[in-house]
Amino acid sequence: MKDIITIEIVDMTEEGAGIGHISRPSNETSSTEALEIKSKERGMTVFVSGGAAFGDVVSCEITKVKKNYALANLVKVIEHSKYRREDVCQYINDCGGCAFGMLDYNAQLELKVTQLKSKLVRIAGVENPVINPILPYESYLSEFENDIKDKLTLGYRNKAVMAVGEDDLGNPIVGFRASKSHKIIDCICCRIQQPTVMALADALRTFMREYGVRAYNPKTKEGLIKSLMVRTAYDTKEVMAAITISGKGIPNAEEFSYMLDDSIRALDGEYSLESIVIISERRRVEGNKAKNSGEMASAKSYVLAGKQRIKDRLMGLRFDISAESFYQVNSEQTVRLYEEVLRMLDAKEGEKIIDAYCGIGTIGLIAAARTKADFMGIESVPQAVIDANKNAIRNLIVNALFVEGRAEDVLTEFADRFAHPDAVIVDPPRAGCASGLIDAIIKAKPSRVIYVSCDQGTLARDIKLLIEGGYELKETTPCDMFPDTGGLESVSLLAPK
Repeated sequence: MKDIITIEIVDMTEEGAGIGHISRPSNETSSTEALEIKSKERGMTVFVSGGAAFGDVVSCEITKVKKNYALANLVKVIEHSKYRREDVCQYINDCGGCAFGMLDYNAQLELKVTQLKSKLVRIAGVENPVINPILPYESYLSEFENDIKDKLTLGYRNKAVMAVGEDDLGNPIVGFRASKSHKIIDCICCRIQQPTVMALADALRTFMREYGVRAYNPKTKEGLIKSLMVRTAYDTKEVMAAITISGKGIPNAEEFSYMLDDSIRALDGEYSLESIVIISERRRVEGNKAKNSGEMASAKSYVLAGKQRIKDRLMGLRFDISAESFYQVNSEQTVRLYEEVLRMLDAKEGEKIIDAYCGIGTIGLIAAARTKADFMGIESVPQAVIDANKNAIRNLIVNALFVEGRAEDVLTEFADRFAHPDAVIVDPPRAGCASGLIDAIIKAKPSRVIYVSCDQGTLARDIKLLIEGGYELKETTPCDMFPDTGGLESVSLLAPK
C-alpha cells in the first residue's frame, strides 16, 4: 500500500506545485509507514504535483522521500481553498504555463510578494528588505474587484513560442509543452496570448495537414516543422510569424504565406501580418562520428514574406523588433516597470550610466530620451547592438551609444580608461548576472546599481554578492508582468554602504 497523507498547501512553487508540511495521516489510509514518516519527519516539506492550490487541504500520495523533503501526487482536494477558481482554462492542469491560474488574482499577488521577500531574506541575507507595493496588472485587478472573473481573456503577452509535433495518429499539433515534460499540449485557445497566436497556430496546423508537411521528430531526426514564434506589437498591431524548421525551406511556400496572412486578416482587421521569417536549423556532427560525438545546431534565418522586423512604440519611442530581439512580453506593465527604473536611477545631467544586457536598447534609450545623462549600452549579441544603435538614430537620441561585448569586459575597460560610471543598470536573463560582471560592478564603484530581474532566486544570489562587495539593498519594487503564472519581474536599487 502506498503512503497517502493529508496536508494543507501553504505555498506554491513557480512551476505550480503545492507546498505543504507533513502533519497528519489521511482517514483513507492506516499505513504504518506513513505514520512513521509523520513521527520521524514531522514538519518535512512536501511538494505536491497535480493541481494543488494555495490554501487547499489535500490528500496526496508520497512518491519519493529525500533527506529534507518529499515528493507527492495529488489524490483529491478535501477542502477547497477560499482563493481557488474553477474552470479557468481547459489546459490548466496540463500545460503548466499558468501555474497560478487557479488562484484569485489578489492571492497570486500576495504569494509572489511573500516568495520575493523569502528569497531576499533566505538567500541574500537581507533581514528586513524594503519591498514596495507590488505593481499589479491593473486591468486584471479591476476585473476581480468587479467580480468578473470566469474565463477572463487577458491577452497580455506580445510573444509566444509554440512547439510543433504530431499526435499518435500523425496529425499535426501546435501548442505548449507540459510542465517538466517534452509532451506537447495541442492548444486551440490561450487566455494570456493575443488572438494572433491561436490564429496563426491554426493556420499552421491546416497547412501541415493539407500539404502533408510533417513535424520534426527529435528522436528519428525526420520531419520539418519544429516551432512557431509569434510577435504582436502592442501599439502598431504589426505581427511577425517565425517558423523554425529542420531543413532548407518550406514546400508550397507561397500558399503557406497566403494561409498565414488570411488567418490574421480574419481578425476584424485590427492586426496586420508584416513579417514571415523562416529559421532554418541544420544539424552538423562535430568530431569523429564513430565516437558518437554530439550534434550541434546552426541556424540561419531569412524572410519568406514581408519585412525582417516589425515596429512598435513604447513610452513615446519607436523600436524595430526582429525575430531574435529581446523585448518585454507585457507592454502595459513594461511602462510601469520602466517608470520605476527611471525613478530609482534619478539620472542627472552629465552623469555616465552603463546599461548592461541592453538588448535592442529599450531601457537605455527611454532613460536617455528623458534625461541629459550619457548612456552606454552593452550587449553580446551583435544583431541586437546594430538594432539598438539604429533605434537611437530613429528616435534622434544622441546621448546613447551601444557597443558589442561581454558586459563585464566592457564595464571594466570603461572604468579603467575613462571614469567610474555613476550608475549601472542590469537586466540579465533568468540565469542572472555573470560572476565577472558582479566583480566588475564592485570594482567600478557606481553610486547606484539598478537591477531588473525576472528570476527572484538569481536576483537574491547576485544581491548577496553585491552586499559582500560593499553594497546594500535600498529597495525593491515587484511588478506583475506575468499574471496567472509563477513569474515575477522586479527592480531593485543598491548603493554603497
